[in-house]
Amino acid sequence: MKIRLLWVVLAVSLALNLSFVGVWGYSAVTANETAKEDSGFIDEVADHLLLTDEQRNGLLALRAQAQGRWRSLSGDSGSLRESVARSLATERFDRDQAKDLVTGRFEQRAEVISAIMGDLHAFMATLSPEQRDAMLVLVERRGFLRSLFSRRSKSAQMR
Repeated sequence: MKIRLLWVVLAVSLALNLSFVGVWGYSAVTANETAKEDSGFIDEVADHLLLTDEQRNGLLALRAQAQGRWRSLSGDSGSLRESVARSLATERFDRDQAKDLVTGRFEQRAEVISAIMGDLHAFMATLSPEQRDAMLVLVERRGFLRSLFSRRSKSAQMR
């Protein structure tokens, strides 16, 4: 009986260890693929627009700056969730308070988006007229800006 229990414990331990190694290996592989994919999208945009190295570096800096702006906004999401929870926990729903909460959040997002648009406008000023026209075509494509400024890019947005 004790030997059987030891074998079961050993089998469970082995299975858990193998699953931990598998998850670790999978996360390492996907992280590497995401980094390649991320760089690949910028390379595709740079190739499409015929960017110089300086312009490509400017595009990378623009992306990093935009991502930083979004990260600063996402830091407040916990307080937003807490405020929503407090509002929902009250006996009576206060529509004006809820509206103020949502309006404040939209105003913060509007500030971030307008700042990113200003950064993008400044980057586009470094492009030639032909590059600027090609960039505007890309910007008008659905999902391009999201792909450009997100951490996980989709190269399909270039087609």
